[in-house]
Amino acid sequence: MTSRLDRRTATLLAAVALPPLAFLATGQSPAPPLAAGASILAVSAALAILERDLRTAGLASVSVATAILALYGTGLVWHEVAEPDLTALTLVGGTLLVRAWSHRVSRERAAAIASGAVLGMVLAGLSLVAEVGTGAHPALGRPALLDSLFSSRHGLFFWAPLLTIAVCGLVLRAWRGRRDAAGALSALGTLALVSASLRPWWSGGLGNARFLPALPLFALGLATALGRLRSTAERRPLQLAALAGAVLVAWNLLLMAQYRAELIPRDDTVSFPAVAENSARLLAEIAGAPTAWPANWIFAAGRPGAPRASTSAIATPRPGWAGDGAYGTPAGTWSAVRSRDGHGSSCPWWTRGRPTCACTRRGRELFV
Repeated sequence: MTSRLDRRTATLLAAVALPPLAFLATGQSPAPPLAAGASILAVSAALAILERDLRTAGLASVSVATAILALYGTGLVWHEVAEPDLTALTLVGGTLLVRAWSHRVSRERAAAIASGAVLGMVLAGLSLVAEVGTGAHPALGRPALLDSLFSSRHGLFFWAPLLTIAVCGLVLRAWRGRRDAAGALSALGTLALVSASLRPWWSGGLGNARFLPALPLFALGLATALGRLRSTAERRPLQLAALAGAVLVAWNLLLMAQYRAELIPRDDTVSFPAVAENSARLLAEIAGAPTAWPANWIFAAGRPGAPRASTSAIATPRPGWAGDGAYGTPAGTWSAVRSRDGHGSSCPWWTRGRPTCACTRRGRELFV
C-alpha cells in the first residue's frame, strides 16, 4: 500500500514539476530563473500536500487528476513560471491553513459556516500581504461581486471556467450534508466579497491571483465533481455519450446557421479557425458568453435592451457607461486611479519601470 501511495505521489510530482521546469530550461519564461525555479518547487510541494488531503477526504480515486487540474486548469501555472512573485507562494500557506481548518471543522453546519467565514478572512489577508509585498497598493471601493467573478476583465470564473465546476461540486457535496463543503463555500464567499471590495478587484497579470490561497477549497469541489463524473461513467455510460452527442449536434446547428447567414462560403473551402470563431460569436449572441453565465443573464434581465450576448461578461458598451463595457457600472461612479509607483498590480515586479513594462509603454490606468 505504501509503495502504491509513493508511486501516486511520484506521478503527481512528475506531472506538475517537469513540464514547468522544461519550460523554464528552454528559456521560454520571462521571469528570473532562480525565482521561477523556487516557485515551481514550492507549488509542487503544495500540490503534493493537497493530493494527500484529498485522499484523506475519501477522494483518492481522483486526487491526482484534481491536483494536476488545479495547476494547469487555473492561473496557477502562469503565476508559477511567468510571474513567480509572492502570490504563487501563497498557495503553500493556503494549503497548510485549509489542512489545519479541515481537521477541526465542526460537525454542526452553523459552526462550520462560521469557521469557514473566518478562514476566508485569513486567506484574504494572506493574499493581500503577498500583493502588497509585490508593490501593489489596492484601495477600498464599492463591492462589485458579479464583475470580480464574471467580468472579462480578470473575472475569476471568466478566466478559469474550471473553478465554476469546482463550486458546483462544493454545492453538491454540501447538499449531501458534508460540513466541510458548507464551510468551504462560506470561506470562498467571504474571500470573493473582500476581493470585490478592493480596487482593482484582481491581483496579478492573469486572472485573479487573490484566490490562489483558496485553491485547496476549490480542489475539494472539483474532486467531488470528478468523482461524480467517474461514477456516472461506470454506472450510466449512455448519459455521457448523449452529452457528447449533444455537443456535436450543437456544433452542426451552428455550422448551419453560418451557412444560412453566408458567414462561410457556400462553394469554397473554409478554415477551421474561421468556423470556430463564427460559432463562438453566434453562441454568444444567442445565450451570452458561457464563461460569464449567469451574470450576463442577470444583467440583461435587469436592464431592458441590454443584450446578454456581451462577451465582456456583464454589460455592453453604451452611452453613459464607463470603461470598455465590462463592468456594468454607471459612468462617474468609480474613478481612474494609479498605485503609488504608477503601475497596476498586473505588472511583474522585475519589469516595473523598464521600457518592457506595459504600464510604462502605454501609461495604463486601472479603472476602478
